[in-house]
Amino acid sequence: MKTLADFKRRLKVGTKLHTTYHQEFAGRDPNFKIFYKDKDLGIREISIAKSAQIAFKTPKNDGTFVDSYMLFPTAKQLKIIDENTVTIFTPDTRDGKDGSELIPLLTYKFV
Repeated sequence: MKTLADFKRRLKVGTKLHTTYHQEFAGRDPNFKIFYKDKDLGIREISIAKSAQIAFKTPKNDGTFVDSYMLFPTAKQLKIIDENTVTIFTPDTRDGKDGSELIPLLTYKFV
């Protein structure tokens, strides 16, 4: 995988991806600054694939599933780590920042 187009071509219904969320709330310091940590969301299966978005089959507490949608990132918001792993970035608007800096949001690894 070398481009956003390569990534999008691999996203088909039934494809499984190991997902890591990088902005999980982890607490505050004495000055109330928020700390974040990674959260392993496990392996998720694509349930819907469209031209501009995909949906993951997401389990609910009662054992049923719901579709969780993800819009495709722009090329600027995507970093290809290797042939099977990508990280998606999002504008940083925390603590009043203007969003010009990008921070990691999700990492997907094809399984």
